Amino acid sequence: MQGLHLKSVHKSYGESVALDCVDLSVGQGEFVSIVGPSGCGKSTLLRVVAGLEEHDAGEVWINGRQVDHLSPKNRDIAMVFQTYALYPHMTAFRNIATPEIMRRLSPFERLPLVGWLSRRRDRAMSEISQRVHATASLLGIETLLARKPGQMSGGQRQRVALGRAIIREPSVFLMDEPLSNLDAALRVSMCAELMDLHKRLSVTCLYVTHDQAEAMKLSSRMAVMFDGTIYQIDAPEAVYHSPSHVRVAQFVGAPAINLIPAAVKDENTVTAFGSDLPITAALKPFTRLTLGVRPEALRLAGEGAAGLAGVVTAVESLGSETIVRARLRRPDAPIVISRLPPYHTPRPRRDEAVTLQPEACRCLVFDEGGRRVDAVANTSAVAVNA
Repeated sequence: MQGLHLKSVHKSYGESVALDCVDLSVGQGEFVSIVGPSGCGKSTLLRVVAGLEEHDAGEVWINGRQVDHLSPKNRDIAMVFQTYALYPHMTAFRNIATPEIMRRLSPFERLPLVGWLSRRRDRAMSEISQRVHATASLLGIETLLARKPGQMSGGQRQRVALGRAIIREPSVFLMDEPLSNLDAALRVSMCAELMDLHKRLSVTCLYVTHDQAEAMKLSSRMAVMFDGTIYQIDAPEAVYHSPSHVRVAQFVGAPAINLIPAAVKDENTVTAFGSDLPITAALKPFTRLTLGVRPEALRLAGEGAAGLAGVVTAVESLGSETIVRARLRRPDAPIVISRLPPYHTPRPRRDEAVTLQPEACRCLVFDEGGRRVDAVANTSAVAVNA
């Protein structure tokens, strides 16, 4: 049972439940991200794995060994924090070397003057120095080893923090939003570096982030968490295209998915705001449901075409795409979003009457409890505008 495994882990702070019987498995060499809104329990889960928080129930296993009773230093893990947590008075070399110095040298050998009398200390420090330089070379920070954190940029400090974790050669890497303090451009480049680094090291990694795009780029699998519970864990593409719950669908994706109140009309049709859509849902007729349509699966057509009638409220040009917001022409109707290619013609205008046509084969159906329902598009049927 190599890798990281959590079995029914529960953690509460008084009456507030932070982790509600969480089960999670991260295979050897796998990169798994945990995403979710603030306060959902992501960081608490990471701290429980690290041993920085004591859980109330459940088990934590690392490489076939139950570690609940072990202190953080004996769990064979390394953690990278959001705030870097570097020693400000130490050089980058010393920051990276410190975990090995603490692990390999006795308290006597770490003394400033007396420790120099130990020959074993000299050999150990020579080996540590070689490992520090090898780690710095891996991260491309050899020229920074003499600098202190205050003399480095955010990206450089993050590389030093990664180096301090890598030098230990742990069984599991734990990363708690390590890129959140970087600017957008630097986050993109650091994401690419993390992907390359994980490929070279092939180490088990559990990565916590609130940035879903970051998780989708980095992860072999991603877990979506709400209220201390993992709602879905799957490949990023599966989480995006086949969410198991409406909350997952709403959280993953930018712009957010369109959620349109609808109902089953008959065995071949779903109706939404007076328009019939050729979708068969595994629900009884007249059952209420929520139709989920990604912005890229919502096309614009001229007024009078088959689909959902609406009025454009805003047009946002982002260069690589155009975002169109429109309000459906019904009482209490939601604003829906369509994502268009940059050269879409004719370009919609504010206050223009349009028809929005969901691609039936890409629509998601959720029942009243928010759970995903099996549904298929009827290619032989044609949507009718009511």
